[in-house]
Amino acid sequence: MPDWRVCGHATLKLQGKHSHAVFSKKNVEVFKKCIDDVSGVNTLFVSVETLSNVQKQYLKEVSGMEYIFDRYTLVLQIFKLRAKTKEAKLQVALAEIPVKKATLTTYQDTSKNPFENHLGKGSGESYTELLRREFSAKEQRLMKQLKHVKRIRNEHREGRKRNAVPIVAVIGYTNAGKTSLIKALSILTERVQPKDYLFATLDVTAHAAILPNNLRYVLIDTVGFLSKLPHSLIDAFNATMEDMLQADLLIHVRDISHPDTKNQLRNVLKVLSNLNLPTPLLSNIIEVRNKVDLIKPSSDTVFDELARKKEEKYPDVIVPTARTPTPGTRSIRPAVICHVSATAGTGLPSLVQQIQQHVMRATQRNVVTVKVPAVGNHVTWLKEHCAVQEIAGSGDFDLKLTIIAADWQLAKFTNCFKDAEVLNQNFEQT
Repeated sequence: MPDWRVCGHATLKLQGKHSHAVFSKKNVEVFKKCIDDVSGVNTLFVSVETLSNVQKQYLKEVSGMEYIFDRYTLVLQIFKLRAKTKEAKLQVALAEIPVKKATLTTYQDTSKNPFENHLGKGSGESYTELLRREFSAKEQRLMKQLKHVKRIRNEHREGRKRNAVPIVAVIGYTNAGKTSLIKALSILTERVQPKDYLFATLDVTAHAAILPNNLRYVLIDTVGFLSKLPHSLIDAFNATMEDMLQADLLIHVRDISHPDTKNQLRNVLKVLSNLNLPTPLLSNIIEVRNKVDLIKPSSDTVFDELARKKEEKYPDVIVPTARTPTPGTRSIRPAVICHVSATAGTGLPSLVQQIQQHVMRATQRNVVTVKVPAVGNHVTWLKEHCAVQEIAGSGDFDLKLTIIAADWQLAKFTNCFKDAEVLNQNFEQT
């Protein structure tokens, strides 16, 4: 958060989720002492999902703070700062409505609405009822606008389907380095600008990339996950996860240098298990352990063993042992684990090879050699619909092309061009 500074913190036990006092009198004195020790403090953050209006008012009175934040309002504040596109702003506005509804105050004199003449409403409707109705109407308008934006996004998605472009969704905990990895892998790197703060990405964005075998694919940058994200915020941002369902491959980016990396992993797996992803997609996950260059030996971290081995040779690729599928997050295991540094470039060549193998396997593409006449639209069609690796002459009037294509693409090509000849087909996804 810009211009915000943490002046102090305390770990206190809550009195009860539904208790208006939030803390016991003893704990209230503890955090009041923390506040008195620092000057210029005007905000109190309580790390709970949501606080009721009564609880917020109580905390204002006992602490003297001007602003009271819970996890919902703090994350919403971050989202408001990060939202840049129309869709993100609409989603934030939709998620903000429950907060505004909850903070409505009722006038003491409900028999006469002090604003009825100004607003042109009848005296039978209280001011609070009027605002609630207007919020409901605004919610309907936002949902209608989001539906329109969603339709446009679906059209883009259908276009990628028609062109048979492989899709790789990059997911992970917030600030794990997803955008940095996409910048390292994509073609137009100037369009990707990573930032070192939470929820730098609030929109699903698509970025073109090319594999070593000349196959083009699309990298989808998704919104970062967060532990204990309020349910209403999850509902508002569920649309951003729809592209994940259409992906051929998932890349799960982890910040391996973070001291809480294991809990971050559990939270991401929990979200994935709740999204009802297709089984083939869940079995086609590459776990990228990012920021290996930041791991340092320390006596009080869980990375001692990794840090000691780092100087010898950090393993670029690890293939986990197979496990019998079980319900829940334990059944979600990556097909392969890669150790990289997206900024330093460590391990990226091995990661790209793994992406190529898994994309080829998931999309059932093969390396095929075809023989076509030198005259005609054969080469143009293949360049438009397939990945052409090599073109060589074959005799005086023919060309021999090595391409990457799925069976249905090959069938479509031979159906369009009867004079084309398939020489051989390599089923090894290289």
